[in-house]
Amino acid sequence: MLPSCVSPRRAAVIAYVGSLLLRSLPLVQWERSGGSDSDSPKVIVDFGDLPRPNRNPLPAKAETPTAPELVIEPDPTRKPS
Repeated sequence: MLPSCVSPRRAAVIAYVGSLLLRSLPLVQWERSGGSDSDSPKVIVDFGDLPRPNRNPLPAKAETPTAPELVIEPDPTRKPS
């Protein structure tokens, strides 16, 4: 490979980093201007009368029945494998 050539992989990385830098410029401008933008609309979220989750603790229950113990015994007529 010639020393003056850029490999395709390195070119892709350089292009990706460049796109990240270009995408971050508006944010940098916004931060340098004091962080407030009078042109941006204010977002107000109104959930109205949506039902809220029940945060009350569950009542204490009686002891939960457990499943019977399963015992598997080998079949004496079969040879072990």
